[in-house]
Amino acid sequence: MNALIGFLTLGSLIGIAVGLVMCVFQQQRSRGKQIAFYGVVAFAFVLSFALFQGPKDSAQATTGQPTQATAAASPPTYSDVLGKLKIDSVTWEKEGFGTIMKASFVIRNYSTVDVKDVVVTCRHSGNSGTYIDSNTRTIFEVVPHNSYQAVIDLNMGFIHSAVVRSACAVQGYSRT
Repeated sequence: MNALIGFLTLGSLIGIAVGLVMCVFQQQRSRGKQIAFYGVVAFAFVLSFALFQGPKDSAQATTGQPTQATAAASPPTYSDVLGKLKIDSVTWEKEGFGTIMKASFVIRNYSTVDVKDVVVTCRHSGNSGTYIDSNTRTIFEVVPHNSYQAVIDLNMGFIHSAVVRSACAVQGYSRT
């Protein structure tokens, strides 16, 4: 797959170069613009495809060989999958006269298995950094492997009035 992406990238860059060279000559200028344009479009497509393939294991990315876990085809343990579930892009606000926490975030699943019913805990601290309280909610959605699930405006429940910072993390999940 990497060879195909490399070949397509090289082809699109050559198309851009040929199109730009053709633009120098008056007779070929319109055709050169088309070739350069399609080369740029192809390069953008190949680049976006390469970027959004999903995360790779560091051992697999450096050697190009499957890791021992994938070679043995044994399912990953609960803690392995839990370690690959991350919370990104957390934004939150106080609602209901400052007593309710409403949060939005993205659950990223970097593991090789689909998960559901993800348990998210947000730990709250005050201005001094002292831990004050926490809220835990279960997200009843499926998060496919090497993918993500956006959660928008989730009511996390009551929040202490002195909370100024909150950090959220995945505490558990169920396999699909």
